[in-house]
Amino acid sequence: MAENFNDYVIADLGLADWGRKEIRIAETEMPGLMAIREEFAAAQPLKGARITGSLHRRQGRVCPTTGTTRTGFSSGAMLRIRT
Repeated sequence: MAENFNDYVIADLGLADWGRKEIRIAETEMPGLMAIREEFAAAQPLKGARITGSLHRRQGRVCPTTGTTRTGFSSGAMLRIRT
């Protein structure tokens, strides 16, 4: 059962393309994580899992966390991250 959350704020949607490029770069720096994503995407071992987290990040470096979060999603989990 998927829930829709609308309690988020997008500070500057104009930075989306730049952010996607940064995410692609970060993913090339994490080959192990990308291998896990590929290996478990079809099996969905986290399907139904609800995972929440709190993120304390250095300014401007959310891309590694995005890679981890996307891997969780691709493994079937529902994730909710707060900054």
